[in-house]
Amino acid sequence: MTEICELCQKTFATRQGKKYHITVCHSKTRIIPWNKGKSTGYTPWNKGLTAVIDNRIKTASIITANKIRGRKNPNCSHAQTEETKTRIAKGMRGNKNARNRGDRQYFYNGIRMDSTWEVKVAQYLEENHIRYRYGNVTFPIDDKHSYTPDFVLDDGLIIEVKGFWRKENLAKFNKWKSIYPNEKYEIWDKYMMTKLNLI
Repeated sequence: MTEICELCQKTFATRQGKKYHITVCHSKTRIIPWNKGKSTGYTPWNKGLTAVIDNRIKTASIITANKIRGRKNPNCSHAQTEETKTRIAKGMRGNKNARNRGDRQYFYNGIRMDSTWEVKVAQYLEENHIRYRYGNVTFPIDDKHSYTPDFVLDDGLIIEVKGFWRKENLAKFNKWKSIYPNEKYEIWDKYMMTKLNLI
């Protein structure tokens, strides 16, 4: 049985199709979930309103916050326990646990690397016949810390591949620079990787 729109006489195979058509084409609210950013010609009721100037928004935000409070959700509005904070901080700390990051390990020619950028640098160096050592040169910094650069070329140039500097890593790198001022180094960040067409 076909359904017919009384307003424009289009036919539809299902009642749901007809209802959707009426909502999209003939309704003043015009709810179009996939309108690809095109304007529907109608302004939403809450455009420009905030919880400060409209009680409906404030009430809705309180109801939503109460619904998600206590869920096991990283975006929920409850405070994290100290144990959880410690666990998260430990997981984010530097590269100390690099060999245990199973989901972030990348291999190139049998060598485990920490990122896809490091793999691309290794490929670039080999394509340009530049000999290198990866992760096997270590500089002691103090009794507890050492610095292992990503790549050391045969001429002694150190290449550090960094998309983002964590606070601890930057402090360690700056301390290394002060202890070993004669070492030549380059930091291959997003700018350099883009310049070499590696990303």
